Amino acid sequence: MNSLINKILKLEDKYFKNSNIVFNVHLIKSDFEKGDKTLFVVLPNLYEAQKYYDYLNEIVDNEKVLFYPVDQTLTTIMALGSPEFQSERLYTINKLLTKNKYIVITTIDAISMRQLKVQDFKSGILKLEKGKN
Repeated sequence: MNSLINKILKLEDKYFKNSNIVFNVHLIKSDFEKGDKTLFVVLPNLYEAQKYYDYLNEIVDNEKVLFYPVDQTLTTIMALGSPEFQSERLYTINKLLTKNKYIVITTIDAISMRQLKVQDFKSGILKLEKGKN
């Protein structure tokens, strides 16, 4: 399987039809290990994103796989957004600011959301230290 993945990674354009999740996560892992930049994996919905996140966490260091979830459109419109998802997004953004490379699993809805500029996000961070006023 590794020799096939290595051949595929050398291709300029990659198009896959009818590949399965196990093959895809191994391809993502290989691409990530050979590269030197953060890799974004954008999936059509939250269910698929969660599956990829779970599979990747089994074969890649857990600290290197980040999840950027967003509630589906109807939930967002009804103002029933998940605080857990918001917390996970903030964690992911904070990790991405470290300039280390990661695999970020997300959805089309999440990648389409408007975000703060990096400087605005950094200026909104409040650090608390024990023993300091």
